[in-house]
Amino acid sequence: MKGCFVLQRRYARIGHEIARRLMLEYGLTEACGYVQVRDNIKYLTSQTDVPYTSLLLDEDIHRSYKDEVLDLEYLADLEKRIGNPTLWQFIAADRIVRYSQLVREYPYNTPMYSHTDMLRLAQAYAKKITAFLQTEKPDFIFMPQPGGLGTLLLFYLARSMGIQTQVIVIPGLANRTCISEVFEKLSGVEALLAGGDIEPSYITQAQEAIREFREKPRSYSRAYDPQYVQHTRKRQLQFLSFAGFHWTISFGYRMVRDWMRNTAAKGDYSTIHPWHYYLDRFRRKVTNFVGYNDLYDSFDENISYGFFPLNLEPELSLLVQAPFSLNQIEAIGHIAQSLPVGMILYVKEHPQMVGYRPRSYYKELKKIPNVRLLRPSIPGVQVMQDSRIVFTIAGTAGFEAALFKKPIISFGKLYYNELSFVRRSATPEELPHLIREQLSHFGFNEDELVRFVAALFKDSAHVDFAHLWAFEYDVLKIREESKDLTHLLAHKVGLQVGM
Repeated sequence: MKGCFVLQRRYARIGHEIARRLMLEYGLTEACGYVQVRDNIKYLTSQTDVPYTSLLLDEDIHRSYKDEVLDLEYLADLEKRIGNPTLWQFIAADRIVRYSQLVREYPYNTPMYSHTDMLRLAQAYAKKITAFLQTEKPDFIFMPQPGGLGTLLLFYLARSMGIQTQVIVIPGLANRTCISEVFEKLSGVEALLAGGDIEPSYITQAQEAIREFREKPRSYSRAYDPQYVQHTRKRQLQFLSFAGFHWTISFGYRMVRDWMRNTAAKGDYSTIHPWHYYLDRFRRKVTNFVGYNDLYDSFDENISYGFFPLNLEPELSLLVQAPFSLNQIEAIGHIAQSLPVGMILYVKEHPQMVGYRPRSYYKELKKIPNVRLLRPSIPGVQVMQDSRIVFTIAGTAGFEAALFKKPIISFGKLYYNELSFVRRSATPEELPHLIREQLSHFGFNEDELVRFVAALFKDSAHVDFAHLWAFEYDVLKIREESKDLTHLLAHKVGLQVGM
């Protein structure tokens, strides 16, 4: 059996360790890789643990677009085969191509490519990835959730060619990570629920997890827990301390040095220019110094309120799973004017977005009369507990709200939309009616929730994947913590220990 592994950015070390273990313990015979960031190619070609048959570098594909002669007939045919429904979703999902973000800091939004260049990029990626898959002929593709032009095209092209796709999905349950055939749903969980094959031990485990969450609610990952993420002005300005200042200078020196030495990476579209890095960082620190304290409202759990947690931006959940809800201020405005008289809407920032949004963003939010802005240090699960209804565009907050037996309205394509008591709003016109229905005739089903969570436990690995990706650097820890995820993948693709 041959597997193709998407090895992108910081995740590359995790994906490589999974490929290594599959070969060592489960009998995977061959592996190829779709790689992002040139430094990862250097690492992967220098190691000897996994003899990849081929490594396709995203940045090399991107450079080739300038040689493409635009072929609209080719793109039209491609759109018919994998458009779902149009190719623009692939272009719009690429934060660098569409918005110049990642190489520039949010909220920067000035694309560096013309309309024609974006089409040529889509054409170049589609042709190179198609040729790669036709040559390598992998049995399966394993990837994190696709969040760019190349990875989205790889996902849909593979499926159009009959190649099995396996995608990492974080379900919002503490220390659990799923692998699904698609990224908007949990295919294995849905199959278990449809087949009814869930052992009593998993039912008991689910009941205990739900009970524990309701009694001692906490974030499903340390990566998003307020106590681990900087919120106060003091913590945001720790870089001015002796140790922080020393780290900043050292990091800056290494960044400029690597920029000067690594001439190959200089020309890559994904490489951050040191000047831009420090310019954006300086602007953010100035904003943090001014702070947001005067914009926050007090939290009163005794009033009638709904809750909307802001989404991380830019992110797959907004760009792909809810592409028509990109403007969160506009979405909040629709929600606020759809609430019953006397109810307010509490809005809280995503833990990882603190300090990135300008003050003007929150000022615009506060122009909506019945909207209140909460401090990010207040845990979202605390706000949910006494809310009458929870709204989410495409976040795991909706699933946490389900654990609290709360009415939920989502705006995106989400795995927990499968729960009968979750409502999805597709158009602004229907939103007031959905809110009234959820508030007046909410049909929560505890047995359905327990079975859903039990299926999650059965079809998931024990790992805090968000924390592993964002904060773990030690190879031995990565190797150990990805062990259960590797076992789950082996089960999904039909590999067994000792094969």
